[in-house]
Amino acid sequence: MNDFIRILETCILKNDFELKPTQDKLSIPLIFRIYKKMSAKFEFDAIKTCDGLIVDGHHRFIASVLADVKIEQFPSTRNSNQITFEWKDIILKANEYDSTSEIKYHNFNDAKRNGKTIDEVEKILID
Repeated sequence: MNDFIRILETCILKNDFELKPTQDKLSIPLIFRIYKKMSAKFEFDAIKTCDGLIVDGHHRFIASVLADVKIEQFPSTRNSNQITFEWKDIILKANEYDSTSEIKYHNFNDAKRNGKTIDEVEKILID
């Protein structure tokens, strides 16, 4: 995981992404899970964007960059209280955003959407 964190930090600090974030904190464990699944060719929902901003899908966006996978963008509207941040100012949090039951729920849905079993998903996340 330490290697992943270094790669993630470098990616965020050194890239000039075409999209800007509208949240200033990201969960490392969440990005890692999505990255592992994307690297195994799992498909994910499009991220929502508006005027060059990520409205929804920050974790999916960064995971897709790390996995070198193109993720679709869906035009959306911006919430009036969303603030634009710079990637270099993003705080990477070591804590888990999802509960154990939410992780199981996402794994189940990802397995179903991608024609995999839960065991296959769990093996991808462990390897």
